Amino acid sequence: MLYFLLEIIIIVYGLLLAVKPDFWWKVTNKNPNQTPPHSYLRNTRIMGVIFAALGVILLLLTLI
Repeated sequence: MLYFLLEIIIIVYGLLLAVKPDFWWKVTNKNPNQTPPHSYLRNTRIMGVIFAALGVILLLLTLI
């Protein structure tokens, strides 16, 4: 049950990274009023997709 919850958290985290990378910029940047560079947004989206895919793979392995 704990693994299932952890996998759901990984999927949600990945989806948030992929969909709202500017939100993570505001949370983690010391000066949130700055606009994030294009490379940051692109890399954050890529990491979000990787996290979501990893979460789905782990979820499928748990259900098998």
